[in-house]
Amino acid sequence: MKDHQYEVDVGEQLLDERRQPHQTLQYKEELDGSYPSLNNGSLQAQDEQQQEEILSSPLPSQHQQQEQTQEPKLYIRRWFQLAIFALCMVTSIICMSTYTTSGNLWCPNEIVHAIRTLLMKFYRLDANWKINMTSLVFLIATIPITFLVSFVLKRFGLKWSVSIYSILTCIGAWIRLIGIQGNETSFWLSLIGQIFIACGQPFITQCGDLFGVFWFGNKERTVVQVVVLFSGVFGSLLSYLVGPRLMTIGSESEEDLKISDLGLGIFLGIQGVMATLCVFLVLLFFKSKPPTPPAIAPEPTKEESNPGFNGDLTQSLTEGSNTAEEPLSNQDLETSAAETKQSKTKQEEPKDVYPPQTFVFGLKKLIRLPSFFMLLAASTLINSFFQSIYILEQIIKGNKYTAIDSGNLNIILIVFATISSIVLSILFDKTKQFKLITIITSASACLAFLWFCILMLWQKNDVLLVLSGMSFVLIGMFSVPTMPLLNQMIVYTTYPVHPSTTMTISSTLTTLWSILFMVYINVLQLCTPLAPSIILWTDFVFLIIAFVLIVSFKGNFSPVLVNSK
Repeated sequence: MKDHQYEVDVGEQLLDERRQPHQTLQYKEELDGSYPSLNNGSLQAQDEQQQEEILSSPLPSQHQQQEQTQEPKLYIRRWFQLAIFALCMVTSIICMSTYTTSGNLWCPNEIVHAIRTLLMKFYRLDANWKINMTSLVFLIATIPITFLVSFVLKRFGLKWSVSIYSILTCIGAWIRLIGIQGNETSFWLSLIGQIFIACGQPFITQCGDLFGVFWFGNKERTVVQVVVLFSGVFGSLLSYLVGPRLMTIGSESEEDLKISDLGLGIFLGIQGVMATLCVFLVLLFFKSKPPTPPAIAPEPTKEESNPGFNGDLTQSLTEGSNTAEEPLSNQDLETSAAETKQSKTKQEEPKDVYPPQTFVFGLKKLIRLPSFFMLLAASTLINSFFQSIYILEQIIKGNKYTAIDSGNLNIILIVFATISSIVLSILFDKTKQFKLITIITSASACLAFLWFCILMLWQKNDVLLVLSGMSFVLIGMFSVPTMPLLNQMIVYTTYPVHPSTTMTISSTLTTLWSILFMVYINVLQLCTPLAPSIILWTDFVFLIIAFVLIVSFKGNFSPVLVNSK
């Protein structure tokens, strides 16, 4: 009976020991009069004093340890990183639009057809689909490659993704330069190079959000989105202004244009040099993230990831009491000290903005976020509006507008979109009135486009041409900036889901919708002469739906990103 009572008493003392780790050594001393784990006489007194000091001091939490070792910080080198990233974007867009200049706001439809026709004659092709494949490969490669990009970003980091892009683009650019002999065989060789470039493009286009979060503070990220967006626009501009002029070097007159080996070789050679420069800059200078991020992810709960310092110490001391008859040797003490030092070094490593996670984890989080799908739907519908702007000349030619008029309207749109995007992005980041500013821009875009749709009910005259230009001033000022604003809202709303997961889902759904909308436009143009008006009013309905979705948005913005440095 006494033995049973003794066991109960010892059990209660062990429970108290778990609750109060600092009493462990005192309990052991009362139990057997010595410290069983420290029976080395030369070290006993010193180790007793050290352990008493550790146990008597309050134990810091993981959040306190993190604050002591790391503070959010911005580095001047981030602007150099942005310059490299922007150069990669420009190079990608120039390479994409080399053969058709398709998807180029600056390029009238007549020039698109002219370049296609000249290239078909140069390569001696007998079918339009062959030359069209040089641009379709980008659409085909987007969806499958996007999932691979998500894996690379999470597993290896931002630099790996941008490096893969630069290497594939460089290989593709130089392969295309080989295929300038002016026959169908050289065309297929050029198409192989174009496939390399198409496979590499998602590795750069899907990184904009993550790059901004890793390198820039909450007052600069939307500006980064604008810079990335207009890097693509600048690439399109260079492709249109420089490409046709270089490729037709040696033509006797504008009425007798033809593609020359020299001109095409110079144009492709410039792209090869730009792609090679991107490879060297990325491999030598581009970094995945700074030594200290502009925002630090909160630590996961102790129960989910790490039992914490208190739990580890309690467990180790309790195990020591259960194995009191096995004293620690000097080798064991040295091993323990090395492990402690390694653990401390690991804690001082820079924390990532986003916690480690799988694609499935991010997908489950997104499925439970209706606010994400609302913003994604709004962004996709506005993107459909821009698809119609790409074929503006086809839409307005029935009202006696010319290709020059279409080009001038697009120039007005781009110029005012650039100015407005910079101003609104700064205002967006400074005030943090994300929803309010986006509501204002989307509502203004709806009104401006409604104005343009009404003007298209009449045939062209000088007054209507001026009014159409004024409507495109407002369309550029408010419709184009809405896209980067929505993208940034998605990043802030979906945290802690990794941007690579978000961009994978967004890109996949947006690409599928774009294909369906392109089919819709082509079917309309084949079936009815009223197709231009139907397309315009369809775009207006899309803008209205996007506005309603933005107004209805009730998601929360992550304080980790919004309130970071």
